[in-house]
Amino acid sequence: MNSIRRVLGVLIYLTVAFSDGIEAAERPNILFCISDDQSYSHTGANGDPVVKTPAFDRIAREGLRFRTVREITVQLEV
Repeated sequence: MNSIRRVLGVLIYLTVAFSDGIEAAERPNILFCISDDQSYSHTGANGDPVVKTPAFDRIAREGLRFRTVREITVQLEV
């Protein structure tokens, strides 16, 4: 849970930090899709023949998708 909070914190920070001073028309639209208990293939955009997600499929088709996620866990000894 803490690693998810850290990642979200970094993503939100970067979004805010790099959007400062940019006109509203020039700002990118950024959408973070986060779900729980869903495997990678359980959306229509990822090839699931049963699960129908037309709105999600449209966003995936028209936008930039990050298909590979890496998680790094760091343990600090105090």
